[in-house]
Amino acid sequence: MAKEKSEKGGGGGGLTGFLIALVLLTIVGGGAGFLAGSQLKRNLTAPHGPEAAVSEPKVDKNATAQLLEMPAVVTNLAGEKAPWVRLEASVLLADTKPIIPGFAAQLADDATALLRTLNLSQIAGPAGFQHFREELLQRFNTRTTGRVKELTIQSMIIE
Repeated sequence: MAKEKSEKGGGGGGLTGFLIALVLLTIVGGGAGFLAGSQLKRNLTAPHGPEAAVSEPKVDKNATAQLLEMPAVVTNLAGEKAPWVRLEASVLLADTKPIIPGFAAQLADDATALLRTLNLSQIAGPAGFQHFREELLQRFNTRTTGRVKELTIQSMIIE
């Protein structure tokens, strides 16, 4: 009889114990995920800090320049089987004159026009990239009659 009990008693719970543990862990995991999600949702929708009450951006009355972010430009380069380019840039305007609606879009159109005339070998490497940046800055200054003080390229992805 002792042999029969030792052969049956080594399992530790079997399939029933495994299923109970699986169900309990699933419930605990789901509850933790729900709580974490509700905390994140509450934190994202609620304003934070002293800036939360301010609805309009602060404008420096003594500013001598203003930053204008251009919309992202996505186009292909010149040539057969040309790669696609995504360009994100902004310009620093040398004055604080009001910006007309669509001004950033016009600059983005100029960037698109320039990119469509270049092939990959012309913008490859540091020297090619610098030449592209200078050419783009020159085009922007031509359109704005010298208003653009500086051009900053945040990202340029070639695929």
